[in-house]
Amino acid sequence: MNKKLMALAVTGALFAPAAAMAQASNVVVYGIMDVDLQVVSATGSTAGNSIPSREKVDSNSSRLGFRGEEPLGNGMSAWFQIESGINGDGSGSNGATLGSALGSRNTGVGLKGSWGTMLYGLWDTPLKVSTVGLDPFGDVGIAAYCSVLCGPSFNLPLGNAGLNTSSNISSSQPFDTRAANSVQYWSPNWSGFSGRLQYSANEGKSNSNVPVQLNPYEWSASVSYAGGPWYLSYAYQRYSDSGAMAAGHETDHDGRAAVSYVWNALTATAIYDSQDYSNGTTGATYHRNAWMGLFTYVIGPNTLRAFYIHANNATGSSAFAGPNTGANSFALGWGYALSKRTEVYTLYTAIDNHSAAAYDFGSNPIGVKSGGAAFVGASPKGGLLGIKHVF
Repeated sequence: MNKKLMALAVTGALFAPAAAMAQASNVVVYGIMDVDLQVVSATGSTAGNSIPSREKVDSNSSRLGFRGEEPLGNGMSAWFQIESGINGDGSGSNGATLGSALGSRNTGVGLKGSWGTMLYGLWDTPLKVSTVGLDPFGDVGIAAYCSVLCGPSFNLPLGNAGLNTSSNISSSQPFDTRAANSVQYWSPNWSGFSGRLQYSANEGKSNSNVPVQLNPYEWSASVSYAGGPWYLSYAYQRYSDSGAMAAGHETDHDGRAAVSYVWNALTATAIYDSQDYSNGTTGATYHRNAWMGLFTYVIGPNTLRAFYIHANNATGSSAFAGPNTGANSFALGWGYALSKRTEVYTLYTAIDNHSAAAYDFGSNPIGVKSGGAAFVGASPKGGLLGIKHVF
């Protein structure tokens, strides 16, 4: 046999299995570019301080992702996803858990079949998934629904309040986040009902010679129903030893219920959220309830969006609780679809912090919460004009 033909034959034999596997898999490249020009400010601080009006160009969770699936036979397949945040404005303010690093957003590998789906990786908690799709503003930008609903009105960011960096909490909003070191199971759909279960491993457990033994872990579960015009859900999330209020043994949990109804072009949604923090070492406690109504109305290429949020005063023995720790917030917006993948939009949003509250924008915050006591009582507000392209 000709030596060249023999070499080609050997090479083909070596790489044929790999080529066959590559042909059997399906890899998709996808992403979103969402950038806006905004004017924001925060005035009314109890300390007399304020954040003057300023212009910003912000990237609203812009992302690039790769996902793929390989059939394994008998109705089962392997799948993966690698999703990364993109600094569309060049400043690193994109809302991604780990900035713009590779795999900074929902990233994992798993198996799925008629029995459901499982994964290992970094992924949104079941509590977050249960309501994030109900936000008419997509839970991105200064009008993200988590501004007041999802996080406590701590006068300091959680990182400065003793956050245990090994606790899998990735932001100053301890709930409605993307969980690191995560194991998840998603059930199949049973006549409209489905559920999710997540556990984040206690990789940050204290060494044996540390005076205060900490065991930081996290779990979350949800159940939902989607049928006809109705969507209903309930979700629960719990942290152990997060350090959200201070160092020491701590238990934090959040329960959230939602109902949504679609009537022709109108979608109306209500969400109720209840959070509790309890530090067994310091004795500090914090409890807060909040609710919101969300609305979307579609007229041809036009989409009208709105929400209203109310947070009660926080109760408990923590220094962060007490009178005047509540807040109200609203957002109004309009979007125009230039195509199925491109939208231009505008909106205005405002948070009315009571004199001892420090809520901030849920995404691309202006700095009220991170500013500490200097900005307590300051009320963020802003308007913007943005462009969103999905690919």
